[in-house]
Amino acid sequence: MRLLFLFLVLVNGLIYYWFTTNQQSVNAAPAAPGDNAPKLVLLSESDRDFSSENINAPTDQVAAKSDPRTCFTLGPFMNQESILEASEKLLLSGYPFTKRASEKKEQIGYWVYLPPFATLDAAQKKAQEFKLLGDKHYYVIKPPSDYAYGIALGVFKDRANAEKRHRQIKNLGYNARLEGRFRQNPVYWLDYVESDNGKGFDNSELPGSQIYSRACETTVADGQTLP
Repeated sequence: MRLLFLFLVLVNGLIYYWFTTNQQSVNAAPAAPGDNAPKLVLLSESDRDFSSENINAPTDQVAAKSDPRTCFTLGPFMNQESILEASEKLLLSGYPFTKRASEKKEQIGYWVYLPPFATLDAAQKKAQEFKLLGDKHYYVIKPPSDYAYGIALGVFKDRANAEKRHRQIKNLGYNARLEGRFRQNPVYWLDYVESDNGKGFDNSELPGSQIYSRACETTVADGQTLP
């Protein structure tokens, strides 16, 4: 019986020792991670911007390449002879090109006139008044002109002469007008791609021509009137 009592005391002592030892290890402060240990970073703490990223993008995605070509426009050329000469020089120098045409508005003088009347008969009756005045510098404008059934009273290269005629008609009591005269002249351009040698095209032998940089995606069908 005595031995049993001593055995129980010994067991209780061992249990008490185990409990007190493990309780201290639970209350101890956790050890700091080493310098090489991975750290957990929250999204809110990260400097990286995830809002613009495509998380579904394939891993083999390749960035779009910019157009490596360099393109220019050569011109202007006012007639077929000059653009033919330029075309030959570009061709012989190895530059691929396309031809493009536009129009240039050119003033060629001035004119005095009466605005169009409602009918041809009305215009002819008004023209008879100038005939009775002995004025020979008039004629009735016929279709398809935008001024059809108006009365032209003179065309002039010099503005001073046009203004003199305009005052003369106004003093007779007519509602005369003075405007500039224009015509549309064809203008030609050559759009070309820079060659691989990188030397650049020499236009020194093409008087009046200039070289303009342009976007390579622009084609001859764009309808532009300027380079």
